[in-house]
Amino acid sequence: MKLIIVRHGETTDNAAKILMGQSPGKLSEKGKMQAVKLGERLAKEKIDYVFSSDLARAADTTKEIIKRGKNRPAVKYLKLLRERHMGELQGKPWEIFKEAIKEQPKTTFKPKGGESMTEVHARALKFFRMINAKKYEEKTILVCSHHGFISTLFANILNISIEQALAIKNDNTSVTVIELNHGKAKQVKMNCTEHLD
Repeated sequence: MKLIIVRHGETTDNAAKILMGQSPGKLSEKGKMQAVKLGERLAKEKIDYVFSSDLARAADTTKEIIKRGKNRPAVKYLKLLRERHMGELQGKPWEIFKEAIKEQPKTTFKPKGGESMTEVHARALKFFRMINAKKYEEKTILVCSHHGFISTLFANILNISIEQALAIKNDNTSVTVIELNHGKAKQVKMNCTEHLD
């Protein structure tokens, strides 16, 4: 299996350093251009399955990819691929989150009404187990999601800790390609943004 994992384009809240969590998000003008360039980059890629977060910022990025290329499969929009729910911190400046987590463990800190990274990791594991099935062997799967979710997906696929996964850069519309053979992962490309140059 070949996994192509992409993050959504920049949003207006990303640019303003606002915590988005599971709010829909709106692509900024820069984000829209990033999504177009990402679509152009992947236009010649044979893609058998497409899974996307159902949040607007990821869905809108996915639509730009689907517009380009031939014989694109129908997109499966999944709540499972949503970003970490930030509870009462959603819509607040990033600095407030940094202050709140300063003395807390990164993986288990849970904003009121939100999720911990451990809980997001469990969602990512559920998705990974779903696609690590016989029907997806020898197929190319595109996944469009969010920074936090993608980090925990990396942790599951690469069998590393959440802390190690969070240290892996994961820029807007970055492309990560991982090949899986009987559950064993081979990193081909990580956080590639050459289409934005």
